[in-house]
Amino acid sequence: MDELMDDVVEGILLHLPPVDPASLVRTALVCRCWYRLISDRGFHRRFVELHRTPPTLGFFHNIRHWTRFLPAASSSFRPPYADADWRAMHVRNGRVLYTDGAHFVVSCPMTGDVRRLTLPRPPHTSEKYYNWSAAVLCAALGCDHLNCCPRGPFAVVAVVTNEPKLSTCACIYSSETGAWRVAACIEHPAGSALRVSPLLAAGNALYFEFILSARSSIVKILEYDLGKQELSFIDPPRNASTWSVLVADNGGRLGFVAVVWRSKLHIWSRDDDTATGQSGRGWARKRVIDLKGLLTSTSYLCRWHRRAIGLVTKVGEDVGYCVFLPYTSFYIPRNWMHVWPATHGCSTR
Repeated sequence: MDELMDDVVEGILLHLPPVDPASLVRTALVCRCWYRLISDRGFHRRFVELHRTPPTLGFFHNIRHWTRFLPAASSSFRPPYADADWRAMHVRNGRVLYTDGAHFVVSCPMTGDVRRLTLPRPPHTSEKYYNWSAAVLCAALGCDHLNCCPRGPFAVVAVVTNEPKLSTCACIYSSETGAWRVAACIEHPAGSALRVSPLLAAGNALYFEFILSARSSIVKILEYDLGKQELSFIDPPRNASTWSVLVADNGGRLGFVAVVWRSKLHIWSRDDDTATGQSGRGWARKRVIDLKGLLTSTSYLCRWHRRAIGLVTKVGEDVGYCVFLPYTSFYIPRNWMHVWPATHGCSTR
């Protein structure tokens, strides 16, 4: 009878909203029985399998030299704040990568775990002459990345440039070895510079932007293949403007969005079969959106990472753009027995 009741209660608890982690915590504290059900690893697995897509708990927003967290309207989640001198660089698999310009910090907001790393340096390059961008990735073998273990192994991929030598290298940090290594290097176009902005992770690759100047359009897209550990350059679509961004299309492939002729938003995706017969070398324009009537002359143009979620109800009056990094994760309380109040009993009422 008790097992039957457990199955009934668990079936109800599995449908608690994942967007509000506090609801699971509060429910687990009702009694020992409910705590035992929710803290069980089997419940964790079934909860993830049922809901599949990790909820968006909020957005990291870089303001000058520090980061704010903007919680989603339906979420009570509040991660530990980064130091005022740290900026969020990348968010993936439940982890956040911060930097202060001299170091990296890999943080797991769900557990509070933090690891500080020194920045890698390109071979034969003084600190004065390089630029970089980076990503944090789950490195657990066999992980399906639906809900990565917060204390599992991770890797940091940093792309760093040697400006005088026109050399760009991909450096990999492993949490298991605690060391950096140079994975691949490539010569980048003269006069171009790596844009320090949120990169794109799509498919089994990372994509970085190379520009001619701080406000210039993208002149090259750098691809780092995670499987082959190789670097290569891709030409952007023709007529790409200053206001452009890399995105992932619905199929998980590399996409490109640009504002063309002021009010036209053009959306491209990589075309596997081009007229030249070179697989993966072309772009197909999928859609054109006329922004007239949708945005005022004082609206912000925002750069986003991977996907945009929510509705913007207020725009600023200053000229510029901002960066939002969505934080998505499941959170289920586990392993709390050592702090469980002795006075709590078990009730199924």
